[in-house]
This record gives sequence, structure tokens and C-alpha cells, in this order.
Amino acid sequence: MATEFSKKYTEANIAPNASPYDEAVFLSLHEKLASHVASDTLATAILATILCAQARGDAVVQLFRSVTKQNSEEGETDIKAQFIAIREAVTIAVPFVGLPNCMPACFGLVNEVKGRGFAGGDGGGISGPRRAKLGELDYTSHGEETVSRIYRGVGNSEVREMIQQFFPEMSYYGRTTVWGYLVGSSPTFDLKDAEILVAAVVMGLGATRQARSHVKCALSVGNSLELVRATVEVARAVGAWNGRALLGGVDVGELAGELERNLAASTT
Repeated sequence: MATEFSKKYTEANIAPNASPYDEAVFLSLHEKLASHVASDTLATAILATILCAQARGDAVVQLFRSVTKQNSEEGETDIKAQFIAIREAVTIAVPFVGLPNCMPACFGLVNEVKGRGFAGGDGGGISGPRRAKLGELDYTSHGEETVSRIYRGVGNSEVREMIQQFFPEMSYYGRTTVWGYLVGSSPTFDLKDAEILVAAVVMGLGATRQARSHVKCALSVGNSLELVRATVEVARAVGAWNGRALLGGVDVGELAGELERNLAASTT
């Protein structure tokens, strides 16, 4: 049953007929992702980004509860690790899906961790690494380096060229903020993991052309075919739960072949 807090902050934006959270479904999807990653915190993070992309940030806190049911000391460590992973995932998702779709996840998590006794201090009493402050690092140059690594072999340089020529402010924002500050400087995830989060959020949006690019990006920086396939399948499953069909025309095997050919051509 919704509390006054959740009505006001966490669930204020969802439709009256929105699909209710189904713990069995989401734990199954979490298990599917966790079987392909080194830490189940990344599996939780991937699901959180997809939920934000689906405008269902309200379900993120319920996912958090589902995967942190232990009450032992080890469980407390897991609670903090899961919170830090979701916090970073939602932060990375913001430029792709917007603050209104991410804030319900933030509000729900704030209320949850405060209710569990993690209150006060930086990060709500849950410590974690932080990015260097603006001015302490050249995020524009770092963003250019990140883009070069992520898009190696993807084969759509004309997209960046068009945006840079006709939308220069957007191009600068993308290089500096998205790729330099957020994705390329994540203190929680390495570039491989940060990029699978980007791919997941784009898949969750149903942006097929961009999803095809980020499938190749995710593979280019070292993610396995199995994880990328599982992420596509999970995004489709979340879309089905939420009543939004997703991702026609995204064939991971075909895209992996394109990436391999592009990389081979670039070395000849």
C-alpha cells in the first residue's frame, strides 16, 4: 500500500493503471543478468536504468528491497553496495532519460535508506567514491578519449560530425558532461560496465537506431555477447511488463559481425 511519501514523491508521475511491481518477475530478470556479470550489483544497476528509461523509476526502490532482504552484517554491506550501484546507474541515466524519469527512483531510495537507519552525512550516510570536481580534471579532453574508445569500430562517425557541425553546444555537452564527466569518469563502474548501462538505458527507451550503435559500443569495450543479449532480452521483458513493446531490429549477432568487420577494416 502506498504511503503518503510515495504518493507525493515516488509514485506521483505514474498512471493509475500502471503495472504493479512483480517481485518474482524482477528477481528472475535480475538472476538472468547476474549470471553474466562479476557482481550482482551491476545486474541491479542495469535493471534500474531500464526502469528509469521506461518512466518507472517508482519501481526502482521495490527492486532494491527485493535484492537486499538480508538482515545480517553481510546484508548491511550488500545494502550499501546495492545503493551505491543504483545511485551511480541513475546518475548515468539522467542525460538519456531526463531528471523527471529519474527523480522518483531517487526519492524512493532516499526514503528507503533513511528508513533503514542510513541517515545524515555525504550520500545519506552511505559513503562511496566521488568524481573529481569540475576544474580539477579536463572533462572535455577526457570525454573525447572516452568517445574514441567506446565508438571504436561502431562505424557511425557521420552522426557525431553532423551534431558537431549543426548543434555545437549539444556536441560539447555530450563530450564534456555525458562522456567525460558521467560515463568516462564513473567512480563505481569501469568503462565496460558504464557502457552496458548506457546500452541498457537506450534499449529501455526503445531507441532502436541508438540501441544498435550501443550494442556495438558495449561489445567494443569488452562486454560479452551473452551479457548484451541478456540485456536486450531483459529490456524487452520490462517493456512487456510495462505495456510498451521495445526493440525491433536489434540482432546482437549481426551487430557483432558488423563490429568485427569494421575493426578489421580499420587495421588494414
